[in-house]
Amino acid sequence: MVPAVFTSEKLVDEMTATVPLSGKRILFPGSNLSNPEIAERLRQAGAIIDVISVYETRGAQVEPEIIVDLKTQLTEQRIDWMTFTSSSTVENFVSIVGQEFLGQYRNSLPIASIGPVTTETLEKYQLRPHVTAAEHTFAGLVQALIRAEQPEFRKGE
Repeated sequence: MVPAVFTSEKLVDEMTATVPLSGKRILFPGSNLSNPEIAERLRQAGAIIDVISVYETRGAQVEPEIIVDLKTQLTEQRIDWMTFTSSSTVENFVSIVGQEFLGQYRNSLPIASIGPVTTETLEKYQLRPHVTAAEHTFAGLVQALIRAEQPEFRKGE
């Protein structure tokens, strides 16, 4: 099953609306940061859920000189696009670069978001994406960036 909108929430919506889940056993592999509400909604629909963390999402340790260089590039507007593919990429980026620093440049940051959940996290930090992928996949994000680079899109900014 592939939902029309590529989010975990929409997958659960579609599953609970179309598949009888009562008594079904579902393996829910994910990250240590997976949304517990997804498994809970499946449980509420009668499914037996086994949740397993199969990978760990954690912040990177970035060398100070790389952070300085990144801030310089942002300040000098030498970055064409910043792509965010998950809420954790937003959270970790803000943690590394600093919310106060980003606040100074929030209106000039060329941000692209993979989808509405990531956009919501960006907005939590008062960061506004210039584009959000219509199809919430890597391919959809690339298409959104290609479209955003078209002259007719730029005129509408």
